[in-house]
Amino acid sequence: MDTKLTNAERLILANQFDILGHIHEDKEKIRMASHLRDGHEYLYRDLLGTVSPEMEKDTTEFVLDTLSMYRAMNHSLIKLGDDADIKKEDVDWPGFDGNNEGNLYFFTRALSSDGRFDELLGDNGVNSHSPMVHVYQQMLPVWKEFGDSRYQLTAAQIKEILAARGY
Repeated sequence: MDTKLTNAERLILANQFDILGHIHEDKEKIRMASHLRDGHEYLYRDLLGTVSPEMEKDTTEFVLDTLSMYRAMNHSLIKLGDDADIKKEDVDWPGFDGNNEGNLYFFTRALSSDGRFDELLGDNGVNSHSPMVHVYQQMLPVWKEFGDSRYQLTAAQIKEILAARGY
């Protein structure tokens, strides 16, 4: 992460590290406080590497839309019942790949820990173990084209969305 700290930010962080260092008797934190106060960027810049960049709004919306699509398919399938001729596992959330789509996967874990989409994500998100973004990018336009009715889908609409997966 290539972020410059202002003098005020360095002082605030130095004070926090100093307090933590004294509370926990941690010489490393006290030393980090000193580096921050003294402006030794080379010695404190790794500290900043532990902060992830903010997720782009478009990416956030993509994840939320994808989860909303799966929520709509799940809720609609429950209402349709056995007559829908769609397997429950076909509308189960496949997840994002923890290795190749880590930022998306970890966002779903954060949503899960916040109690959002918990019927899809469970306690810890879902790792697909294979890239899924391209699949969801094919499905979302089909779902969105249903407009206001996309939250109460027919069996035919669910099948159309699933067919867009390409597998």
